[in-house]
Amino acid sequence: MRPLKGFNMLVHFALLGLSATPATTENLDQLEQRIEIETGAKPVAIDRRLKLSSCPRPPHLSNETSSSLLVQCDEVGWKLRVLLRNMSPLVGKQTLATPAVRKGETVVLEVVGQGFAIRREAIVLEDALAGASVRIRLQNGGPILVATATDSGKVTLIP
Repeated sequence: MRPLKGFNMLVHFALLGLSATPATTENLDQLEQRIEIETGAKPVAIDRRLKLSSCPRPPHLSNETSSSLLVQCDEVGWKLRVLLRNMSPLVGKQTLATPAVRKGETVVLEVVGQGFAIRREAIVLEDALAGASVRIRLQNGGPILVATATDSGKVTLIP
């Protein structure tokens, strides 16, 4: 076999890279079907030009408004807002899990350690369900911290 040189070598390595990293995308038909099953409402068609990286677990669905959902895959890092058509607002048992804290909300941050507990006010940077990690920032600024949403209006940080 002849050694590869110049352009041939470049093409060879480009093809090697393509075959080593197969790109898989999220199945939008299945995603729309799941939304319809879980909410009882038909979603507005998701734009098929979107090529979302395939989520290793089923994407998380949460109420955005009474007529839309936030679909997100934290593992891959994408979020998508999906409108729901021909439906009355989601109420009661129809609603998906309600976030314990919401983006922009002022919450009580409790830092708990051995023999001490400190409480400060913080701003939530994203919606989160109880028990989920959430990014926050203290009201007076400073670095972004990752805490755990514990209850409505409360987050906990364990040093």
